Amino acid sequence: MQTTSKTVLCIKHADFEGPGYFETIFKTLGYHFVTINAFDTNAFSNPPNAAVLLIMGGPMSVNDTEKLPWLNHETAFVTRAIHSGTKVIGVCLGAQLIAKCTGGEVFRGPAKEIGWWPITFTAHSVLAEPHTELMAYHWHGETFSLPENAILEASTPEVPHQIFRIGPNVLALQCHLETTFDSITGFVTHCGNELVPAPKIQSADTMYRLAPKYLAAMHTALEKMVVAFVKTTMHR
Repeated sequence: MQTTSKTVLCIKHADFEGPGYFETIFKTLGYHFVTINAFDTNAFSNPPNAAVLLIMGGPMSVNDTEKLPWLNHETAFVTRAIHSGTKVIGVCLGAQLIAKCTGGEVFRGPAKEIGWWPITFTAHSVLAEPHTELMAYHWHGETFSLPENAILEASTPEVPHQIFRIGPNVLALQCHLETTFDSITGFVTHCGNELVPAPKIQSADTMYRLAPKYLAAMHTALEKMVVAFVKTTMHR
């Protein structure tokens, strides 16, 4: 994908899983924001050029290619973007697509994580202070193996591969640091059937109650990550 300065191409997989706070960050940095729907006919036949490819989440699996053949087109498109040197950011399903495109495997995780749970940044983190914690929002049931050249940035005990990077141009986030209050409403409205009693699944009431406590710090952390990612060259 040939890059065009100051344009973000955002790929959505569900109407309720938009860019959230990413859009605020990139527009503040002066980027033009363009959104396409992965499931639209010919979505990847002639997409606009962009300096940053932002791949959002969705309720499907990257392994649902027989049921959702457009996933094959998206996988090929993301692979080309990675190889072209475009800055690529993936969230949840988007992170799993990046993992698949770079040699990882995507599979059901040991437990669903839904709600507010802390991530811990690793000793190798360049996006946050190593060994610190951040309360992050989660809604995922699948995970992935770490691609060969990936550097793990953050983990949880149940789902160790939460954030990874590959070189200076690829960033994958299993957790939803972009979540806003409206995003939580979207998840609860469309995926509320997943809110069953389990150790790492919070109730909707709990998620709403904790949101004012954690959203601002999470957004600040995400903004620092994005600025570091798009403006500097990260090294191993």
